[in-house]
Amino acid sequence: MLAVAAVPVAVGLCEVLVKPLVHRTYIGQVVYPSGHTATIFALAATVTWLLLASPRPAMPRWLRILILAVAYLAAVAVVVGVIALRFHYVTDTVAGAAVGIGTVCGLALVLDLIPAVRLSRIPRPSAATRSRGPAVQPAGSRGPDRAAPG
Repeated sequence: MLAVAAVPVAVGLCEVLVKPLVHRTYIGQVVYPSGHTATIFALAATVTWLLLASPRPAMPRWLRILILAVAYLAAVAVVVGVIALRFHYVTDTVAGAAVGIGTVCGLALVLDLIPAVRLSRIPRPSAATRSRGPAVQPAGSRGPDRAAPG
């Protein structure tokens, strides 16, 4: 859910809430905070959260660090690009990064508070069944499907 919701929520916060509220313009456009920066930092923060918050990582540590380095290099490239192209002031990009990262942190907190929905309908074993462990047959007995040699 976090990966699906983070970027649209960050963009929505920028475009619908903060930009009309602050209304700072540059060359006729409302620019504060940067929606481009909010988007890329929401994406990078989501990747960070999903890679580092896992209790049992599915990939080696060096690969996770490499993926994070690429994500944040892309984020820095977007920041440098929108400033160099004179689409935004530096403060616009700082605010955009704060909106993107803050959105991911807030969504992660809210999603962690929602109880997990069970996807399978397989009944779980009761506590009494789990505490007994597997059934063990006595050493000299044969199973019900094995007849004694005759």
